[in-house]
Amino acid sequence: MKGSFKKVAALTLCLTMGASTGVSLAACTKKDNVIVDGKTINIRMVEAGNGVEWAYVLADEFERVYANEGYQVNILEPSSDMSGSVALTDMAMGTEETGIDLYITGGIKADELGVDGSYANGTALAEDIRELVYNQPAIGYDGVEESVKISDKISVEQASYSVDSHGAMYGFQYNNTTGGLAVNKKKLDQYGLELPKTTNELWACVEAIKLGANGVKGSAETKNYPFTYVSGSNGYVVQALQTWLAQYDYQESQRFWSMQETAADGTKTDMLTNGYEVFNTLAVEEMLTLAHQYMDIRIATNGSTTHSLDTAQSHLIQENNGYQPSAVFMFNGSWMYNEVKLNFNKDLLQNITFINMPVISALGTRLMGSDTSYGLDDAKCDEILSYIVGMVDENKTIAEMITAVQSEFSVTLSEDVVKEIARARGLNYTRGIEQIAVINKNAAAKEPAALFLRMMASDDFAQTWLETANSAPLYSKNLDMTNVTNEFVRAAVEICTNDYAECFTGPRSTSGLRKKLGLNSTMFSLITHIPSEVYKTYGEGKNVNSIFEEDGSKSTSKGMEIYRTAAKAMQEREYEHCMGQWSKWLTEHGLG
Repeated sequence: MKGSFKKVAALTLCLTMGASTGVSLAACTKKDNVIVDGKTINIRMVEAGNGVEWAYVLADEFERVYANEGYQVNILEPSSDMSGSVALTDMAMGTEETGIDLYITGGIKADELGVDGSYANGTALAEDIRELVYNQPAIGYDGVEESVKISDKISVEQASYSVDSHGAMYGFQYNNTTGGLAVNKKKLDQYGLELPKTTNELWACVEAIKLGANGVKGSAETKNYPFTYVSGSNGYVVQALQTWLAQYDYQESQRFWSMQETAADGTKTDMLTNGYEVFNTLAVEEMLTLAHQYMDIRIATNGSTTHSLDTAQSHLIQENNGYQPSAVFMFNGSWMYNEVKLNFNKDLLQNITFINMPVISALGTRLMGSDTSYGLDDAKCDEILSYIVGMVDENKTIAEMITAVQSEFSVTLSEDVVKEIARARGLNYTRGIEQIAVINKNAAAKEPAALFLRMMASDDFAQTWLETANSAPLYSKNLDMTNVTNEFVRAAVEICTNDYAECFTGPRSTSGLRKKLGLNSTMFSLITHIPSEVYKTYGEGKNVNSIFEEDGSKSTSKGMEIYRTAAKAMQEREYEHCMGQWSKWLTEHGLG
């Protein structure tokens, strides 16, 4: 590959130019061969789940376009540890010491790159890319600028993750992954079940698999369970909870993550007197109810609370072999394809598909239920909700959805109701913002690096990203899916390229008063990891929070209300804790 030749050439140059270029010989190792001439972009990158092939393809296209200018791309040997504190430490050495122009990394927030970062010592580690890149048009592989600015190609919320507390923009994002459900379609078909579009439909699948259906016996006999989990503080389930919170009431979820009230004109005001009220809402109650429901350990493979990622995924992708239990669903993300490809065999994914998180059924009740002018019962609300979700997936227009619901159910829904459902379905929790490209402060090749990033935002690169990283790009939905033969990849990318797709980021874009108070790492302050807290409520005895008995049967004495009861108790503890700590928090941060 072209990059390999550059590494050899760079070593020779490095040995002869150390003093004249200002690059220390300490940086001139076999791994770190830099060429500081103002025209060569020296790139240090992390080797992560999406691989590195795409970077070399982009480098070749860039060098071809800018051959007359003499711009070159020198990709140093990718490393799996070049992210987070490791990357920050490297940046803090300074470009004069390292010679690095561009870092392609992850696990870093904008404030860590700015003047307030603990590695920065009052000087930003990166160049502000707002005018260099963000407010410029992307550049195609033909060298021609696209007709719109890069800032017009992504959402304001997505871009905000790259902005520090002082308004400077640092990390350039390029990947759009999504959290959702990985599904073993072959196993699901055995029970005669369809892919669920709402949480009520998902629970119907749970009961069918757990108790048996379509001639297939229950989990106690088959050792095939509805779910498999990953243990510890894994974030896969938390992503589901954040999605359900946003689906139920998007504006309330924004209030939850900012502790700010938003006026009609868009003005935001910190909730200084009652910010703790964000924990005392129906949206939080509904989210926590689903947390207890879907983290019921009796619907998961035995030992799920201690599973490693590989073990959990093996239960999903492999058949029951007589001693290893198997599962139909797993909270996961579009990155699972590359994980399985790396750790197992991609052929094991032939029965696996991927779906966006089923829409929270409580949304249908809130919009169309007995307390509204429509006055529909819960079952009808979910039926119509599912029907609309299906049309959203087919990219039907709002008008088409309204007409179809009228024809099918004799119910005339308002445009606002259908739009809210469409938005809920389009929401996808992204982790793509964790992968960023950062132009090093005072980089010798700052201008070429900016051009490189602008090409990285092009529709042409979007196709490269799809074909090499098996994932959705951030800056374009105009993709040729002809050569995407894997069902899992196709399904995951279609979620992100749907007309209604809207990525959101939960705590990774925490803002406002919540950020000022430092309450931006987890959903709750008293509970660091909600799933783990749910596990603690389960023991082996008569008071287990499950509607299923230890022998696998359905309880005749306990109903679905036990999940809501447990959720309300958890919510009340958090609310009272935050209310009690509120004055102290304000004082500690100079806001009291």
